[in-house]
Amino acid sequence: METARALIASNPDVLVVDVRTPAEFETAHIAGAINLPLDQVDTHLRQIVTDAGGRMLLICQSGGRARHAHKRLCDADSDGAWSVRFAWSPAASC
Repeated sequence: METARALIASNPDVLVVDVRTPAEFETAHIAGAINLPLDQVDTHLRQIVTDAGGRMLLICQSGGRARHAHKRLCDADSDGAWSVRFAWSPAASC
């Protein structure tokens, strides 16, 4: 979680996308984060890319779902124009 806070502090315009379930999100979440459960990422792919303006931080409880969401986003990106970071890792890119 400290890594996520540091990334947000240094990139205040980053879109924080929490890919946990709505119940997990309601229990606790980062202020300003949007909840987009992993099973809905494909459906809302274009919208989250547009909203992110090229930068987003994918988070979940342990990193597994964020990693899966990252793969889906990268697989769908035709030009690699945006970067994605996880809470559990300093950085990742497509």
